Amino acid sequence: MRARWLFLIAVLVLGGILCLPYAISPYLRFMDKSSAYYEQVASALESLRQRYPLGTNSTLHIPVSDPSIPQVIRHLHPSEILRFADGAGVRIGVGRGSFTVSWSRDEMRTNANIWTLKSNAEGLRKVIYARTGF
Repeated sequence: MRARWLFLIAVLVLGGILCLPYAISPYLRFMDKSSAYYEQVASALESLRQRYPLGTNSTLHIPVSDPSIPQVIRHLHPSEILRFADGAGVRIGVGRGSFTVSWSRDEMRTNANIWTLKSNAEGLRKVIYARTGF
């Protein structure tokens, strides 16, 4: 009987240790989504790109409290939303644990109209979604 309890406690502790990074890290939770979710994020960032023209500025800070921000972006709880020359992006979190998600034209394929959704966490850049058009 005592061995069962010790085994159960050991399994729960080990499970907690293995699941802890996913529970804590917004980046890991974001990177574990489906391509359909990334398509929604890309579409929301595209709508911000079209809604907020730059004018003479090279970047534009969009207030995170703006009620017109798409819901999928609001659910990310961004600390910053930016409109830049060729796209839009959000910063999630502050300090070392923060990461960015950006939607912009693929700079590696200048002759094609390919747009990419990229994440950047402490210099680790990943293309997580891509589509043509716009």
